[in-house]
Amino acid sequence: MPERFTEGKSTWNTIFIFLGLVIALTSPFHYAIVNLYPSRICVGAIMWCPAIAAFLTLKIKGRKISSLNWNWGNWKYIRWSYVVPALYGIITYVLIWILGFGNLAKAKPLQNGEKNLAYLA
Repeated sequence: MPERFTEGKSTWNTIFIFLGLVIALTSPFHYAIVNLYPSRICVGAIMWCPAIAAFLTLKIKGRKISSLNWNWGNWKYIRWSYVVPALYGIITYVLIWILGFGNLAKAKPLQNGEKNLAYLA
């Protein structure tokens, strides 16, 4: 079997292990968010799940944590990672407002939301 094929197969195997772990780790928290109240702590827990899944994947594959590439990389791409999502959001909201699909929030719903936030605090 060519080396390139086995390397690609190993890579996909690692990706599927990681995705399976992410799904397994986040599922209870997603369930809790949908069915339990309040769910703020579950959102924080979900944010940790990809990191935990990455470390577990490394352990399963027999790799060391130090084998991960911990440097920042090319700053060009880091800058674009901030600019592109902002552009998506700006374009989307401008089109929604110009085409009349949405409008600015009215005072009454904002007051109701304020009461809900005060209840959570």
